[in-house]
Amino acid sequence: MDYDVVEYKHTRDGRTIYQASSIGTSKVYAAKYKIEGDYPDSIIHPVLGNVKDLINEGFFTSDQKDNIVINAIDDAKAMLKVNDRLYHDVEIIYVAMHAGAESGHIIITIPEASACLRCSLDVRSHRDIHTLHGEPGLAVNIRHVANQCAAIAFEILYFKATGRPIERWDIKKNVFYFANKREQLSPDGPAVILQEAEKRPGCRICSVIPSKPLLKDYHYD
Repeated sequence: MDYDVVEYKHTRDGRTIYQASSIGTSKVYAAKYKIEGDYPDSIIHPVLGNVKDLINEGFFTSDQKDNIVINAIDDAKAMLKVNDRLYHDVEIIYVAMHAGAESGHIIITIPEASACLRCSLDVRSHRDIHTLHGEPGLAVNIRHVANQCAAIAFEILYFKATGRPIERWDIKKNVFYFANKREQLSPDGPAVILQEAEKRPGCRICSVIPSKPLLKDYHYD
């Protein structure tokens, strides 16, 4: 789901799946052609549009049976709209890189069970979230975090399909911090740090468990 088109910057250094031949093509269709070409048994249903607008237009409904949502949006308002609309309905994986791709994070929200994105990031408004655009970084570091996101998604889907317990990580911990180099949180070098985010008292998204979510009543910036 995206409204943007592939530009030259998206094809540099092997940081995305897009190729030079896709420049000028809608990102969602370029991704469809690439994935279905590499994996002929896959079926991609591209949605050309802005997530913020689609949510406002009621594109997402609580009776949709989505297995999982992966959020790789770099728009703070859109991220929070996804959180506020879908937290009660489906597992969501939020994946992001930090400055220079020297670190990154993955946040998993599980309906009712885990803290929502607002609480996990400890933010109240989109203005509290810093997003990056055109940030340079090593492709290998970006792929490392992206691959971990995919592995987590497969593990959740396998659990939902078979009922077998998740073994890849302690599911009580929903925040993954990836240090791709030695730093303050990882003084010895690259590491993965897991944490459990807490629900903030009074959060109108994850501290309230309605019998049927009245998400239209939740108003945030």
